[in-house]
Amino acid sequence: MGLKPDAILAHSANDYFIPSFSDGLRKIKDKFQIKIGVSVYTKEQLEHIITNQTPDIIQCPINMLDTRLFKSGILDKIKEKNIEIPVRSVFLQGMFFLSDRMLENKFSDVITAIKRLKKIAHRAGLTLSELSLM
Repeated sequence: MGLKPDAILAHSANDYFIPSFSDGLRKIKDKFQIKIGVSVYTKEQLEHIITNQTPDIIQCPINMLDTRLFKSGILDKIKEKNIEIPVRSVFLQGMFFLSDRMLENKFSDVITAIKRLKKIAHRAGLTLSELSLM
């Protein structure tokens, strides 16, 4: 017998907003007794979802350089509705692991911030990965 998933998430909020899609997820939830959710990118998507639907899980991008959702207060509203909030992109899509040279060549706008974060991590006796997860 195979493993049963604990949850299923819509990869796109746009898919989740299609009534037939979200109805299908709810049927799967009822049939298999799992949690359903959606992965979002913006505060506007979050507001639309929590106003119009109530998933069990909303996955959000949050990391040390992108705290917009945290600062907006929308995460508190989600928490009040007892919706789980797993985060993704805590390592800024892997950017924290790139060499300084690669950062300078491809992402020069964040190199200064990432260097500062690396210094903070070093002073704390942590790797940047460990600091990102705290």
